[in-house]
Amino acid sequence: MAHPVEDDATPLYNARIAEWNKEAHIDLGCRIHLARVGDTLVLSIVGAAERNGYQFLAEKAIEIINSERKKALIVDLSLCERLSSSPLGMLGMMIMAFENRGGQVFVITGDPQIRKSLKILGLAERCRIIDDVAGIEIA
Repeated sequence: MAHPVEDDATPLYNARIAEWNKEAHIDLGCRIHLARVGDTLVLSIVGAAERNGYQFLAEKAIEIINSERKKALIVDLSLCERLSSSPLGMLGMMIMAFENRGGQVFVITGDPQIRKSLKILGLAERCRIIDDVAGIEIA
């Protein structure tokens, strides 16, 4: 029986994600986690992301996005209480970088304020905003 061959980029890609997660502790009242699930990159933000300092995480996330092509980016904000401008800027940079590489972007949120912020920033046109994971169909 043949075993799947893992390309050389995959271990480095996984290491970059692990490093990103170690550095993602900016807000005490917020948990941010990045994960790879097959051909999909998943970012989840739980709690209130209100502090500054997300620029560094955005730059690291773009390095991850550019290092290996994935089909979709899922941003799970279903348990996010608040997003200030700095984490919104990080999301914007990630969404645009992923879209520029030809991937699909889904944002999960039912919060009207977060939806409004995404629309004001012009990000609503670059991604599909859905209420829950049932709305995700990756082509």
